[in-house]
Amino acid sequence: MIKLVYCLRKRDDIDPDSFYRYWLEEHGPLVKSVAEAIGASRCVQSHTILPELNEIMITSRGLQAPYDGVTEVRWETISALEHDMSSPGGVAVQT
Repeated sequence: MIKLVYCLRKRDDIDPDSFYRYWLEEHGPLVKSVAEAIGASRCVQSHTILPELNEIMITSRGLQAPYDGVTEVRWETISALEHDMSSPGGVAVQT
C-alpha cells in the first residue's frame, strides 16, 4: 500500500468553519469523483478538533501551531500510482 499524506493549514483569510465546510462538503466529493481516474483506492480526511487542547499543548510544550488537518490518498502499489497518475485521466485531474 502506498500513501501520500498531506498536512494542511488553512489560509489566514479563511475562518475555520468555512475551511472545514469546504474541505468536507466540496473538496471531498470532488476528490471522490476523480479517484478512479487517478487510481486511488482510498481517500481520507482527518480534521483537527479540540482547539482548546491544541492551545494547551502549544503553550505547555512549546509546539508550533497544529495543522488544520491531514489528507491521505492511497494506492495499492507504487506501479499503480505511477501508471494512473501518468495516464491521460490522471494527468487531466492534476491540472
